[in-house]
Amino acid sequence: MKPLAPVVLFAFNRYDHLQVTLQTLAQCELAEQSSILVYLDGPKTSADAAIQRQIVEYINSVNSFLSVEIVHRESNIGLADNIVSGLDEVMRRYGKAIVLEDDILVSSCFLRYMNDALEYYQDEPRVWHISGWNFPIESEGVPPFFLWHTVLGWGWATWSDRWKYFTREPQKCLEKWRNQDIQRFNIYGTYDFWEQVQRNATGEIKTWAVFWACTVFENNGLCLNPAKSMTTNIGFDGSGTHCKGNEFGVSPAYSGYSTVQCLPQNLTVDCQALDAVIEYTKAKNEARQDQLKHLSTALKRLMQRYAEKRLAISRLSGRRVAIFGTADISTIIATILKNQGVNIIAFLVSDAQDISAIKGLPVVPMTDWAAYFPEIIINCIEGKHYLSVSQTINKILPDVDVVYWQEL
Repeated sequence: MKPLAPVVLFAFNRYDHLQVTLQTLAQCELAEQSSILVYLDGPKTSADAAIQRQIVEYINSVNSFLSVEIVHRESNIGLADNIVSGLDEVMRRYGKAIVLEDDILVSSCFLRYMNDALEYYQDEPRVWHISGWNFPIESEGVPPFFLWHTVLGWGWATWSDRWKYFTREPQKCLEKWRNQDIQRFNIYGTYDFWEQVQRNATGEIKTWAVFWACTVFENNGLCLNPAKSMTTNIGFDGSGTHCKGNEFGVSPAYSGYSTVQCLPQNLTVDCQALDAVIEYTKAKNEARQDQLKHLSTALKRLMQRYAEKRLAISRLSGRRVAIFGTADISTIIATILKNQGVNIIAFLVSDAQDISAIKGLPVVPMTDWAAYFPEIIINCIEGKHYLSVSQTINKILPDVDVVYWQEL
């Protein structure tokens, strides 16, 4: 086998997440032969700086790999720029890379699979991307590994001669892409990746991954995927975008890869796999519509109580109240409560965001929650995860009361 691909790990201020990520990576076959490069974005606050000192100390103590190197940014350049510029550097040095963020757990076969696939398809220019994650589809009848045109992240790899074509030009995409292109890009209308392109074009967000997907798609590149995920995302967030990861959690114990013979030799889109993904995403969309109907009904009840001045806000009076999440429901709740004279101090999120304030209120990452001294936190997460989010908040701030928004 040729030299193994370096594992590039992007991090910022989540010590616990990073520690678990490296621990699962260390349990992989080939870990002792793998070099790890950690790109640590610079701190935004003094609290970030303190946590990053812990992170650096921990990384320097790790001895489970061939080598561990830290690139610590002098200033904060943001997640997107940290990843893109970091990958540019790594590709120039090594010609290939395995890419992780600090909240991705991997199975024991992850490194073997990634390195085998990188070597197997290196000289096959039609293959552009290797993913370790997949939607939790019904895999009966689907081959264990398949090719298609959709880029999925949460543990992936590519080569420098493919990555060199990466561009982040949302406006050009809007001008160039036809409706039929967008339909195919969105897995035939069942999963809205394109919305991220639009939001980047307006400046609402600044992300990078969707533009790698656009690059691969525009070049008709094929993407290798496992039918069953060998990675999982342990991050949680209230933004309405990243929190989708909680819906797709899987055990990283999966070890369904054995040898390179498992990989597809026929370089065409696997229609069975594509159909299985479409079936899954359609079902999720229907479930989401049912959830939105429930949310709409609950929100209407809340608005009626607000109009009739029947909101249960006496317990909020005179106390410092924070809102967990930055999705639409969070901003609606914040506006309603502020209009009722409640002292809303901030929106709380798990990770640092590109947006620092919403409606004049700061957006505060987990590392800085305590500095705002919230007494009550309104949990605005929807779906089955609101209980686990409330438990996590109580673990971090045990003296704070957590209130679910529908209880107002």
